[in-house]
Amino acid sequence: MFRRFLNPKTVLFLVALFNYVWYFSGSESANRLLRDSIVFCLYCPWYWDWSFTNPPSLLLIAAVCLLYGRWQGYLAAVLTSVYIVLEGIAWMSDQFGSFSGIAERIDIAYQYPNLLWEMRDWQYLFGCVMLAVSIIYLIFEIRHRSQRLS
Repeated sequence: MFRRFLNPKTVLFLVALFNYVWYFSGSESANRLLRDSIVFCLYCPWYWDWSFTNPPSLLLIAAVCLLYGRWQGYLAAVLTSVYIVLEGIAWMSDQFGSFSGIAERIDIAYQYPNLLWEMRDWQYLFGCVMLAVSIIYLIFEIRHRSQRLS
């Protein structure tokens, strides 16, 4: 019975849901709405203005699309994850297009280990995991459909 619920899609959905709640609870919108009644994210330095195009929202959308379980859902999860990964590349690169921002973030994480869980980079790492899993599911679905048609 638990095997049905313990698959990669469900685990990714639960992680994305927790991620969404964690970062939403730290936003100014939630603080105004809930009047500081819940606080998971004591200091989220990167998204105080909440929008549906920020990484936690898009990761939750990708996880829901993955749970849909058809090729359309897998394709939507791939496209959403690609957007997140491309946004992460733009976030980590400097104005010259090089990846020196990655070295700076590693240096910050090394100097201030208490800030490690508050870094926005985790969103993009989770986006890469979501992209890999959704590509694998999409490939399996395409192969399964082509075998049924032939």
